[in-house]
Amino acid sequence: MPLNMATRNQEVVINDILAQGELRQKLLDMGFTKGAKLSIIQGGSAGSIMVKIRDSKIVLNASTAHKIRVA
Repeated sequence: MPLNMATRNQEVVINDILAQGELRQKLLDMGFTKGAKLSIIQGGSAGSIMVKIRDSKIVLNASTAHKIRVA
């Protein structure tokens, strides 16, 4: 499922990143790699989403979050 479909306090694992080019590289540099665990702090499908990944809290807009597939 896309990351922006996850709910608050849910913990998920990244399966794939569908972004290309600079966006894909930026996400990889921030730690969004296959197998990485993250938890949803705030947000949802309609707008931006705040996640905790590794030791960082990151806010993603809905279109970027939609390109990250999680389980």
